[in-house]
Amino acid sequence: MLQKGKQRLLSFVAANQFCPSFAGVFVNPFWLCRRALYHKLYAHAPHLLGRVLDFGCGTGPYQALLTSATEYIGLEYDSPENRRYKRADIYYDGQTIPLDDASIDSVLSTQTLEHVPNPEQIVTEWARILRPGGQLLLTMPFMWPECNLPLK
Repeated sequence: MLQKGKQRLLSFVAANQFCPSFAGVFVNPFWLCRRALYHKLYAHAPHLLGRVLDFGCGTGPYQALLTSATEYIGLEYDSPENRRYKRADIYYDGQTIPLDDASIDSVLSTQTLEHVPNPEQIVTEWARILRPGGQLLLTMPFMWPECNLPLK
């Protein structure tokens, strides 16, 4: 019985990380930001059409929102940790996205661009792989705590 309760709690916590319910306020320290982000993605993600690249997909928490996509491609930086814990379809070297020019209809990037050391190059890569008239849905943190700050 205790194991079943623990499993239910873990499932509740996991479900409330990217799509927080009202009760998720108790388990997600970023509840307010994540809830607002989810609602905006819920409104805009269905407009991404065709072949959609989820840049920095992680575990693919927003894949279900891409209701107009004909193909979903999750992309992650290639590292042993990412290969172990993330659910990517393809991995990249941090420099070049291994897709052909003009081969993607839409790019989704949620809370990832601030983590790459070369954002200008990545944006150039997005432009290279997007078809003419392609769409980009990009989110970046604003109310997030600063990450990777040097310790004083």
